[in-house]
Amino acid sequence: MRKLLLFIILLVSLFILSGCGNKPNVTGYAVQDAQNCRTVEVPYETQEEYVKTEYYTESVPYTDQECEDRELSYKSTDVSRNVECIDSHQDCKESHKNFWGTSVCDRYETICDQYRETASFEITNLDSEEKGLWAIVWYSECRANQPLCQNGKILIYSTGIYLDPTESEDTTASITYDAKGERYLYYELESKPTKQVCRDVIKSKEIQRSREVTAYRPVTKYRTEQKCD
Repeated sequence: MRKLLLFIILLVSLFILSGCGNKPNVTGYAVQDAQNCRTVEVPYETQEEYVKTEYYTESVPYTDQECEDRELSYKSTDVSRNVECIDSHQDCKESHKNFWGTSVCDRYETICDQYRETASFEITNLDSEEKGLWAIVWYSECRANQPLCQNGKILIYSTGIYLDPTESEDTTASITYDAKGERYLYYELESKPTKQVCRDVIKSKEIQRSREVTAYRPVTKYRTEQKCD
């Protein structure tokens, strides 16, 4: 009986082992049928946002000064003249003869042989802010219808009158001349002072500026994918 039991156990064990041997191998089947897959990086194009510096020009107003030279305002009086005789002689204009036949002068007339002329004028600086120098040259010239007058235009002297604002000053010149060649005095303003007058003006200039702007540029990126053979 004991042997029978062992025999039955042996048969059952063989049957079980035989059934397991005929069952398909799951693990072996999966290895045999699975694909060969791997992770790869695939490139693709996209737009990338970035900040760039942009340069541009802009017209900007500004205040500037424009200056010019202007003569100082002034005024001058007419030339005042004074003529005096500095050398003379007596000339008999009427006479008679006396008992002895000698001429006796009844009326004498003073004849001037040489004159002195003095001329002057006043000049005034009318500017209330600036002082300046007026250069004056005095000349003498023959009067009209004086054929015995010689030398024509003669320089007498040069002078400069320096005037503070609103100040006045006289300038004087004098000459002597013979009665046979009468002359007169006159002056010329050789130069006049100036001052710089400026005014504000609005001008514009082009300047370069910069600003930060958002821009886009193409870039190549990669994504991972599973690729199977």
